[in-house]
Amino acid sequence: MALLLVSVVSAVNYNYFDPRVNNWYDIRDWELDICQKYGGTDQSSTGSTVANGGTTATSANGFGTSSLSQGTITIQGRRQSYNIAGYNETLYEVSWYIESFTQESYTIELIDGTVQEVQSGTVTPPTPESGYFADYVVGDFTSVKLTVGSQELEVPLVDMT
Repeated sequence: MALLLVSVVSAVNYNYFDPRVNNWYDIRDWELDICQKYGGTDQSSTGSTVANGGTTATSANGFGTSSLSQGTITIQGRRQSYNIAGYNETLYEVSWYIESFTQESYTIELIDGTVQEVQSGTVTPPTPESGYFADYVVGDFTSVKLTVGSQELEVPLVDMT
């Protein structure tokens, strides 16, 4: 029995990258232009200036050298109840990502009518903050809240039970 091996060689031009992939989905030219122009930089918030003890983002066109991810706050959480040898416990997991134009304090809390603080700190451009919390906490928490400066984002905990 003979074995025939076929080698396929393809030429790739690495100097030009087009994210439109066959059999994927249509990306319009204007979408490509926006992402290439404003999709991010190596250093975000380089147009920031410090005034009156605080940080103020400034740029000539509203975008400057700041990336689109700035101004992003996101949080997600889940809970899972266990009954081990007749002892009930609930595991709470929370993850978050915060990227701000300005220096801001933040707080993450589990909510059930009462409040249990999970994490607090300060986010300072150009460095984002992210984290993960997992612990067995006493309480019947139903949501998790992220407060960044004066903005609040509260989402329900996904029950994995």
